[in-house]
Amino acid sequence: MPIQSFWTDTITIIRPGTKISRGSTVPDWDASKTHNISGCLIQPQSSTLDQGGRLAVSESISALLPPQADVIEGDRIIFDGAVFVIDGAPLPSKSPSGQISHIRLSLRRWSG
Repeated sequence: MPIQSFWTDTITIIRPGTKISRGSTVPDWDASKTHNISGCLIQPQSSTLDQGGRLAVSESISALLPPQADVIEGDRIIFDGAVFVIDGAPLPSKSPSGQISHIRLSLRRWSG
């Protein structure tokens, strides 16, 4: 698939290892691995501010990734120095021609 000329962003995927805790398999962020995905398009979605007792910010962005991108539920994303969580599941979108097929991610981060 040819990458669209404006899809120039690169993200870093953080994928946790796993461990057993109280009989269940849980993410192990101390054993995480990273890899980069280029040819992405990042678009801002929304930001909210809460000044109730302390300054807190929530930011949402949308990421469009190449259709073959290695991303799964539970991964975290680093973009522009900030760590985002995937809000929901990666959503593949197939175009009839294949020219604009992609994976859409809704990403969110909190600070404060």
